Amino acid sequence: MCVRRLGPTLAALVAPVLLLSLAACTDDPVAPGPVTPSSPAESASPSAEASKDPLADETPHEFLRRWVEVQNEMEVTGDTDAFLALSHNCEYCTTFARRLRQIYGDGGWVKTKGWRITSIRREGKLPHGEVSLDFFISSAPTSYAEDTSAKVQRLPGSRSIRYRIQMKPTSAGWVVTYLIQVAQ
Repeated sequence: MCVRRLGPTLAALVAPVLLLSLAACTDDPVAPGPVTPSSPAESASPSAEASKDPLADETPHEFLRRWVEVQNEMEVTGDTDAFLALSHNCEYCTTFARRLRQIYGDGGWVKTKGWRITSIRREGKLPHGEVSLDFFISSAPTSYAEDTSAKVQRLPGSRSIRYRIQMKPTSAGWVVTYLIQVAQ
């Protein structure tokens, strides 16, 4: 099987990201920010939280679907916090989030419905409880502008793009550690 870095079929994202040569992962941690409940009803007692296992509440497949939803939301809002909170040492994640922050910070925008998972084909067990999943996505057409004066770019979207994602369990639940596109 041939494996390659994220490449031109990643058109569902934004074209500047396509030009980035993404490596595997670094050792620089991305620490999620603190979460403050907005109402007392959302607060749980310390004993209830301590006895609750977040990994028991969400399978790797469910986490993958949630991660894609969060990525899709990030693309159209430019808000990267939730996306980065779901990753640890994932270079794809930090590079993509940084690029979107730059686009939105410069007055640019992205319009897309993002990725849709069409199938999850393979699950592999890795050391330390980590999990690897192969999945296929279809990507919606995308339009974007890199800044306020940039020409609008349009991308047609794609079907049946295969990715491999690695995730690891933490005390707060699953986090993404690695993502690559797999040549078919």
